[in-house]
Amino acid sequence: MSEGRRAFRRYFGYFTILFGMRNTGFSTKKLNLRGKIIFKVTEFERDLVDAFNSFFDENGINAIAYRRKQHRFSSQFVDILVDSLNPSYYLAIENKSISVASGTSCLYFSQHFSENQISRIDNFLEKSGRSGFLSVELKMGKGNKRRAYMIPWDQVKKKVENDEVGFELNEIKSFVKLKRDGGGYRIPYKFI
Repeated sequence: MSEGRRAFRRYFGYFTILFGMRNTGFSTKKLNLRGKIIFKVTEFERDLVDAFNSFFDENGINAIAYRRKQHRFSSQFVDILVDSLNPSYYLAIENKSISVASGTSCLYFSQHFSENQISRIDNFLEKSGRSGFLSVELKMGKGNKRRAYMIPWDQVKKKVENDEVGFELNEIKSFVKLKRDGGGYRIPYKFI
């Protein structure tokens, strides 16, 4: 991580303490300088963006992954966008985290997605021409490494169309696993 990026995180963290912060499940709301609520990028989202950008740099691929800032009254279709002239890397990624340590055994659509979120993402993917993925991070509890898996969006769509409730842990683990490297993730070359 560059020194500039570290400094930005320290600086942004300072305003979190100064202006307050409210925990809302896995995402955190913060107040900006004008007192408006903004949504903090979760650690998983930041790690995934860093992993994709490292993957592109290491392989000489002209692409960039980024996270758009989400404001209180503006809708955000997905968590991470990847832009590239190569259609293989023109992606939209929705992130979800599950705490396996607390006994969660399934990623439930009704619990982990807001109302109409899946249909909004479907519509966005169709209109933008992006390939969609659902990235799921399994939090295994203290002392255990987190694990992340990438599920193609067509699998999510198929389950919703068949009126299934979600993905069981065993199903999630059958998809492409992102490797851990130090504190972050690495994108396997076979993924794309």
